[in-house]
Amino acid sequence: MTWLQRYRLLQFLKTSFWFWPFIVMLLAAVVVLPIVTWFSAHGYALGFLWHDLTAARARVVLSVLSASMLTFLVFVLSSLVMVVQLASAQLTPRIMAITFADIQGRIMTCMLLFSFLFGTVILARVEDDQVHLLGVKITVLSVLISIILFLRFIPHLGMSLRPISLMHKVAEEGHSAIENVYPKSYDTAAAEKADRVPRKLLRKDARVIPYDGPSGVLMAFGATDLVRAAQTAGCTIELEPQVGNFVSRGDPLFLTFPPDRPVDARILHQMVAIGPERTLEQDPAFAFRI
Repeated sequence: MTWLQRYRLLQFLKTSFWFWPFIVMLLAAVVVLPIVTWFSAHGYALGFLWHDLTAARARVVLSVLSASMLTFLVFVLSSLVMVVQLASAQLTPRIMAITFADIQGRIMTCMLLFSFLFGTVILARVEDDQVHLLGVKITVLSVLISIILFLRFIPHLGMSLRPISLMHKVAEEGHSAIENVYPKSYDTAAAEKADRVPRKLLRKDARVIPYDGPSGVLMAFGATDLVRAAQTAGCTIELEPQVGNFVSRGDPLFLTFPPDRPVDARILHQMVAIGPERTLEQDPAFAFRI
């Protein structure tokens, strides 16, 4: 796996709104369903609610709850998108990524998906002579928990979209990004004594490797991998654009010196990530502007 593939995978796992709720919901259903089946097979129903529930009633209850959870899920996500779009139009579009990364929203989505999927599976297992009473109870409880999480998420979302709350959130993420990008304090004396290859020398004799992918913003680069590639080829590799700069097809991406060293341009392209939009990680100054 190349550095670019690892970077994209980590970013997907970090920012995806649907992946973790879906995986958690799926694992929960896979774990809970065998437990419910075992309890039902041994005659355990945990002794509360609906001892005389028939198969016909169970089908009605599960059908209504499953359909309601699917409608509820669509309503919640549509409302969330609309609210975030309105807030981003008034403040900044970058709050969309912050809002969709909120843990409470993911937990609520996870519960809604679990209620819908688990209720549907239990509905399919209801027979005329057998009702998974415990499964029906878990479905009802998951629906109630989903409603509670929704009622809790509404004021949380409203409070988190206030300007002061967004400023606080941006300040925290901006501070974290600055610490990550600049882990060491700036020292003027150390910077002046740094042993570097003169840029004039690089500009004059370097081999230029242009960018050949779709246009976008330079999101990140694999520093360790670039150093290893430079050591292997016995040359100096300079990344021409800075992180956060827009890069078009054909723009200079790397400079290598001496120019006759065997550096594979395709491998170097796998050590930079180009994306559609800058985030706080590529633009820490955004925190200061906000």
